[in-house]
Amino acid sequence: MRWAADRWYTVGDSFDKVTADNRYFTNAKLAPYSALYRILYMVEQTLKVLKNTKLARGTYQLTLGAGGAFALTAGQFINIRIPGRAELLLKRPFCIASAVRETGVFTVCFVVTGKGTEQLSMCAPGDLLQADFPLGNGFTLMPSHKNVALVGGGAGIYPLLAACTMFRGVSFHTFLGFRSAEYVCLTQEFESSSQTFTLCTDDGSAGTKGFVTYEFEKRLKSGGFDAVLACGPQPMLAALQQIMRGYPHIYAQASVEERMGCGVGACLVCACAVQRGGKQHNLRACKDGPVFMLEELDFSAQNSRAHGSASNQTKGDTSCPT
Repeated sequence: MRWAADRWYTVGDSFDKVTADNRYFTNAKLAPYSALYRILYMVEQTLKVLKNTKLARGTYQLTLGAGGAFALTAGQFINIRIPGRAELLLKRPFCIASAVRETGVFTVCFVVTGKGTEQLSMCAPGDLLQADFPLGNGFTLMPSHKNVALVGGGAGIYPLLAACTMFRGVSFHTFLGFRSAEYVCLTQEFESSSQTFTLCTDDGSAGTKGFVTYEFEKRLKSGGFDAVLACGPQPMLAALQQIMRGYPHIYAQASVEERMGCGVGACLVCACAVQRGGKQHNLRACKDGPVFMLEELDFSAQNSRAHGSASNQTKGDTSCPT
């Protein structure tokens, strides 16, 4: 049994049940206690590695089995405990790239950037992993959003793959950007799920040479998009935000890349600046995000912070998701 605020609960009780009948968790001032309870209460789930595939230079895809159906929204992430490395105390967050929710089989993709992701890249079929999932808030689309642009850069493309395979009745137009051809991956999967597909690389070694935001803007001027979903490095999202200011009528969401610690909103490592109601708020990417309305994100404030980010870090290595 575990204690939550003023009463005892068993591990069998759902967290929603506990928070619903306990007035303390409805008080915003006590939100950190709610997050702390999530850490104490959360029971790790065991996942089985079904396949480990190398996609590109330093890039891997793990196919995992949860052993049963589960609820999931595109853009949510998973926190994985690194196997065989007791010194790596913090779990590593990764966005879920695709899933068959009815069977409990899903994939996560990552770029090797540190000890944690290096260890995961060596996983073999049959290995067991401990993880918490699904976490965070994912992308949302309205029934009126029929033509949706996906704009992704680097490892930020992974949650967008989940979007174009999970949302039904939507025509997707995909724009992907990579450093060079050796990092390009998952293009076949995106092409098969998109009405149009555009590939860009910084050096022109694959697709069109240049930034993906430039190609997107050219296509945007011709009209036709009801919504935009994006994920990628902060400079890419900042450039996209500037472009979309000229199209305020188009719905736009972005999944941010922030370093993470706990993954459930208690440690505040992943706080990111958001403008709402004329005021700046520091919200938690893991709990309040990682998906936010693009127009709300305050990149000027985030640029002043000491920590950096990378597509593999907010849902990647060094305690952060992709």
